Amino acid sequence: MKQNTMLYCDLKTWLREDSLMEPGKEYSGYIRRDLPDEDNGCDDWHFTFVESQPRRRERRNAHLYEGNYVTLTLRPDGGLRLNFKTLPSGRNFDIAGYALGVCNEIRLALTCFLGKR
Repeated sequence: MKQNTMLYCDLKTWLREDSLMEPGKEYSGYIRRDLPDEDNGCDDWHFTFVESQPRRRERRNAHLYEGNYVTLTLRPDGGLRLNFKTLPSGRNFDIAGYALGVCNEIRLALTCFLGKR
């Protein structure tokens, strides 16, 4: 990365909310060196900074059901997806109890979303 300091240059800004750039505040956007014309002459350094629109965080798969063992999510294509939470471990882990809890949660999640069929 090459670092330069442009001394005695003119910077025109197009900001979304602020009238002037705030000290220490970071702005996302692009900067370009303007082409020389009659207004800014041939030897002067003129730049334009345009602040970009803030990116909206795209919401990922919506959670339809959040339980102790599973999560039911809705995919962008309309499909359903079951996600299992981390499998508990330890000496007192009850396989039968865990399997029954997972089964009950899956039935509850599907019944709530799809209804009885």
